[in-house]
Amino acid sequence: MEIHQVIVVHVNDLNMWSVRDIEIPTGEINAIEGIQIVPGFKCIAGSECQKLCNTSRSIEIYCRSIYD
Repeated sequence: MEIHQVIVVHVNDLNMWSVRDIEIPTGEINAIEGIQIVPGFKCIAGSECQKLCNTSRSIEIYCRSIYD
């Protein structure tokens, strides 16, 4: 219960942003040190779709399930 209270106090102290105030990056960003870059495939059927897969077959299955 004590840990729960600590978490509640911490969460209540956080500044919450409105979704309208958050900008989504549109350009490429530099790699973050320590995070492995894995080649993959990204859905380009819809501009708002951000689905990523690690094989051409898995992105194909995804696109067929969403866009067919």
